[in-house]
Amino acid sequence: MEKNKITELLFSTGAVAEGHFILPDGRHTDTLLRPLKALQFPPYCRKIAFEIVEHYLDMDVQLVIAASSEAIL
Repeated sequence: MEKNKITELLFSTGAVAEGHFILPDGRHTDTLLRPLKALQFPPYCRKIAFEIVEHYLDMDVQLVIAASSEAIL
């Protein structure tokens, strides 16, 4: 998938928002990234997952360990 298609997908699902945001630590930002918003749509979730998996297809991966989405702050 092309970079601009991924960017479009993230914006269309609300995973990337532009505006003025105050982060929990008090800093200000004009772009907010909420990647789990994109993963709530199954067709998009599959596309994003494939983009990640594609980088590891030539490796002999036997085990994948990841934190739960609730543990990532």
